[in-house]
Amino acid sequence: MANTKTLKNYISETTLTKTENKIADFILNHPNKACFLTSTDIAREAGVSDTSVIRFARALGFFGFSAFQKFLREEHSRTIPSLSPSLTIPAERLAQSAEVLSGVNIFESHRNSVINNIDSIAFQNNKGEFEEACSLLLNAERKFIIGTRSRAGVAEFLALILNQLIDNVFINTSQAMTPFDFIASCNPKDTMVIISFPRYSAMDITTAKMAYESHSKIVLITDNATSPIAKYADVVLLVNIDSTTYFTSYTSVQFLCELLCAHISAKIKTNNKNKLEKINQYLKEQGLY
Repeated sequence: MANTKTLKNYISETTLTKTENKIADFILNHPNKACFLTSTDIAREAGVSDTSVIRFARALGFFGFSAFQKFLREEHSRTIPSLSPSLTIPAERLAQSAEVLSGVNIFESHRNSVINNIDSIAFQNNKGEFEEACSLLLNAERKFIIGTRSRAGVAEFLALILNQLIDNVFINTSQAMTPFDFIASCNPKDTMVIISFPRYSAMDITTAKMAYESHSKIVLITDNATSPIAKYADVVLLVNIDSTTYFTSYTSVQFLCELLCAHISAKIKTNNKNKLEKINQYLKEQGLY
């Protein structure tokens, strides 16, 4: 059975020290912030020691801080209005989103939803998966970026930053060319980054199948390990895209793309300096800054 006790319940049932009361006051007054902080962060905000925060969690009956943090995040998520994940068609989501958003602070509800989505990246992926994705991109002869419909903007952003970091990055922006024309020459030396979310595009699935059968490497950015493209992918990077509105929130997807580029930038260090300077030289000539 799910734990329905709130933090206030735990605190009311526990005799706390003066220091532990300071921690409790901070968390109760900043619930949206505290659930995403480490024990060190909470200690700093509350003006206590690291060990005091850990003792506080144990005093409430939790095995350790990790279990307490998980509880805080679960309690936080219950306060966020949400739509049924089975609704993927905007027209079907519209009525429910209108009901969910009625009478709530839209800034707070959308902000909390986006923060939860971003935080899902840390929960669902480990450093090894990012390392492997970086390795595939750094070692590939060519890098193809695939993102259709609403994913096109995120795909273009990823292609722009990747191209500043490494060479031979390609994205199809032509209306006349299908993804199949675009990747027709892909081979085992290439890596494909496919950004795919519900409703999963049949064209994206077939594109992944074509790349897989050409023995190209595939890095998939999606919301679920059971995504229809996952079976073709060498690396799957997961991120939630939940939203309280009729449209999907892609802020977390862009964050994941930035995180992937940050990993690559850390690996190549200043190897792309000349390239950036050359780009800047010609941008300045055009008056673009």
